Amino acid sequence: PPLRGVTAACRQGTDLHDVHLINGEHGVAVGKLGTILMTDDGFHTWKRIACGTSKDFYALHFFDATTAVVAGNGGTILRSTDGGNSWSAIISGISDSLYKFSSLSPTSAILVGSNGTILKTIDKGLNWSSIPSGTTTSLLSISCKGSTCISSGKNGIILRSTDAGESWEIIPSGT
Repeated sequence: PPLRGVTAACRQGTDLHDVHLINGEHGVAVGKLGTILMTDDGFHTWKRIACGTSKDFYALHFFDATTAVVAGNGGTILRSTDGGNSWSAIISGISDSLYKFSSLSPTSAILVGSNGTILKTIDKGLNWSSIPSGTTTSLLSISCKGSTCISSGKNGIILRSTDAGESWEIIPSGT
């Protein structure tokens, strides 16, 4: 049933998909139906943060203690510059679902999603550029170390970049 006093656009879901602990007291979690939760008391209690969307969120990334981004269905990206207390919509330029972030540096990150989507930011999530992946297979995970990044996804796909996500090659996984 709907929550009392919560509009349909901000109804909170039950599934949480990602969490980030900023320090020993403060953390943020995101999930279904635009759910953003925050804690400031050592993870004992969580409060709802105004969302402005009912899109499912799958990924959360903090560049530092104050600057964060969340991403999810329909190319939705929101950005916070106050530690997760408030969020603003960022234009992604895509309509694909977005599933996972990986950090490249204190100011840059890569985001992967459905239909082979790869997005990259170099300014703490303010602007995103689309990078050709060479596939339309959904990418569900990404991990970067230095300039090497590996992304994996549906049907056993594995992609590798050795230039900080600027170009990608498909690597046979044997699955």
